[in-house]
Amino acid sequence: MMLDRTSAPPPWVPHTYIRYYADFGPEQAVGAIKARVQENGGAIAPLTALKRAEMSNLETQYLKEKEHLRSPFGRDVVERAARELFTKIREVCTEINASGNTSIQFALDTERAFGLDRNPHLCHLRSRVSLVVALDLHSDTDLVVREFNKKQPMLGENLAYLNGTPKPVGQHKFLPDMNHAREVGWCGGGEPSKFLSTAELADRIVGLFIDLNARADRGEFQSSGAPPSQRRAKRR
Repeated sequence: MMLDRTSAPPPWVPHTYIRYYADFGPEQAVGAIKARVQENGGAIAPLTALKRAEMSNLETQYLKEKEHLRSPFGRDVVERAARELFTKIREVCTEINASGNTSIQFALDTERAFGLDRNPHLCHLRSRVSLVVALDLHSDTDLVVREFNKKQPMLGENLAYLNGTPKPVGQHKFLPDMNHAREVGWCGGGEPSKFLSTAELADRIVGLFIDLNARADRGEFQSSGAPPSQRRAKRR
């Protein structure tokens, strides 16, 4: 959508795309689109009862496929989607590390590390805090993102803690989802109706980790549990 009459379209917008000025309004935009369709030999057909039935049938089939994805029968597809997500998260972390803005440790933990011979179902982001992304195969294949106030061990590490072990400080859940183009992605995290592609969810998860790290920098996870101002007052 162009917001004024003088702005040039972005160079990446194909010249065949229809653009309209915001002050035309949606009804005039629809009319312009219909006109372009007719100019190019297309026909504007009314929405008949038969067409409505076809659309309803397509929507029913789509909902059945989405339900199948979230059932035990769709587990292989969801596991594959989770592995793709973990790969994308690694790529985002690598890009951020290369920028020099911050440093994020990444590990792909596997159930083999816990004594089971399975595909990888967890990834771990870490600095002074930890964020663990796990595909919960004991539920309806929820993807659970857990935040911890301290760094968690990676791949069999043994870490010593002076002021208590890591505690969970946040959790987010996402469900496998499918859009009408039959692309597998995710939904949830406070926006149950919004479809998130693999790239979008990977970016959101790394963003959650960056926010978690910022909370630690602000002193929100001090061992006493009191706000920083109260701890300063006690020391006096």
